[in-house]
Amino acid sequence: MSSNINLVKAEFKNVFAYGEELTTYEFKNGLDLFSGKNGRGKSTLGDVVCYGLYGKPFRKIKLKSMVNTTNNKRMYVAITFTSGDDTYKVVRTMKPDNFEIYKNDELIEQEARKDDYQNMLESDILNTSETVFRQLIVLGANMEVSKNFMDLNKAEKEDILQTLTDTKIFTYIKDVVKSRMKTNKEQKVLVDERTHSTKSIILSETSMKQKAESHNEKLKNQNDNIIGHKNEQILAHESNIEKHRVILELVKPMVQPYKNKKIELEKLKENTQIIKTNAININNSIREQQRVLDNGAECESCGHITLLGDASEKEILILKEELNALKIEATENKPLIDTLTKEIEDTSIDIDRAKSSNTQISMLLSAITNLKEEILILENLTLMDFDESNLKENEEKMILLCEEQGTITKDQRALDIIKKYVESDDLKGHLISQQLPILNKWINTFLDKFGMSEFIFTIGADLKEQLVRTSGSGEFNGLSNGQKARIKFSLMFAFLKLIENKNGVTWNTLFLDEVLDSSLDYEGRNELLNIIKEEFKEKDIIIVSHNQDIQEKVEMFNRIVTFALVDDFSNIKVEEV
Repeated sequence: MSSNINLVKAEFKNVFAYGEELTTYEFKNGLDLFSGKNGRGKSTLGDVVCYGLYGKPFRKIKLKSMVNTTNNKRMYVAITFTSGDDTYKVVRTMKPDNFEIYKNDELIEQEARKDDYQNMLESDILNTSETVFRQLIVLGANMEVSKNFMDLNKAEKEDILQTLTDTKIFTYIKDVVKSRMKTNKEQKVLVDERTHSTKSIILSETSMKQKAESHNEKLKNQNDNIIGHKNEQILAHESNIEKHRVILELVKPMVQPYKNKKIELEKLKENTQIIKTNAININNSIREQQRVLDNGAECESCGHITLLGDASEKEILILKEELNALKIEATENKPLIDTLTKEIEDTSIDIDRAKSSNTQISMLLSAITNLKEEILILENLTLMDFDESNLKENEEKMILLCEEQGTITKDQRALDIIKKYVESDDLKGHLISQQLPILNKWINTFLDKFGMSEFIFTIGADLKEQLVRTSGSGEFNGLSNGQKARIKFSLMFAFLKLIENKNGVTWNTLFLDEVLDSSLDYEGRNELLNIIKEEFKEKDIIIVSHNQDIQEKVEMFNRIVTFALVDDFSNIKVEEV
């Protein structure tokens, strides 16, 4: 994805030789000359921009050394730039440390990890890694790409080309893959151990479950048999109850007549007893009257005996009549009593059977209640308890572990494939060789602009360079210092074009830090400045130089930026030309 990153301004204070007063540098298209003595802060801007965007200075120095040591106060850096229609501002401070990104004046919320915030800035906003930024923005005299490419050995040339073509990332990927493979192996060991442990637990719990199920099935069958037998007993009891109830129903009509007959019998017996008593009394009276009749009656007062005669006989006769009447009545009662007694005795047998049946019914109902309670107990009998939640949990865990094992295996295969490719010199060589024709084209384009069209410079697949002169032969060592310098700059600018085209990101700024202070002659420097103005006219070209010839070419520049010390702190003065 192509994009344009346009630096708008850099604001900073308490950085290196710069003090508490906020320094602002605005980026504008054109050619700017940075002029001043050593130690005045000319190279600081490159460090400030790199630190603001990537959290590191451009030069190989300690981060903390950026803080001004004179006042040792809070260091502040803010870089404003545009990308598309959006304006961004990145703010970083030290003492205390802070890191904020604003988009169109609104703070972008920081991720939980600072590294994620930085990754978002590089991948989603800048679309430029720190490595590519270092090759796109600053060309310094001490940089590898600024050195004479032809003076380097093959390994050094390969290292530069790998960096410029992003194939050096293979080394990084190789290290990452190695680390990931180690982590993958460690994870596999842990997952295998957890899988083995979980599998053992599942086997143990499955065995316990099977034992519980077998025990419960056996107990259930046993209980079912007992319950079946008790239900049969209940049915038998209920059948007997029905039989006894039939007896009760048959006897029920006999009960009241039976009671009535007993009452009637009792009355007859009482009446017979009365008759007997009366008969005894009458017999006694008859004997007494007979005695009186025979012997006479003694006067109670004087003891005189008087013979009663006919009067006594008459009374005796009356008494005998009464006695006969009683005998007749007693005789009449006897068959009634005998009949009732017989009927009562016969009915008593049925009544006793009914009583027995009633007792049996009560006993059977009680037995049925007890049997039902026993059945209920058997039905609700606690079986061997087995908590399946642990088994299910471990089975689910096993599924996840198997999936994790599959993922690890899949990752391992992918890592093996990646490892094979990143370790392949053929692949890296192929990728580099694809870029070489483009690089050679740019080199010769810039050689033409430097007035060396009679030369054709080629870097071969073996990374050996070949210089061919179209009119006669030529050797690099036979060239003048000026010609060698032109080839050197052609290589530098060709590398820059290669990086821009390959990464699809264009920046509006280019620092040339003392790279013009070389062996170029007066004419070569003029050609170089003209090439820079022509090829990079859409950029703010910042040239840091101590060369007097360059500093005198004021008409070539759009702005002159002078660096000086004011009250022991660096100060910038910008003059439009």
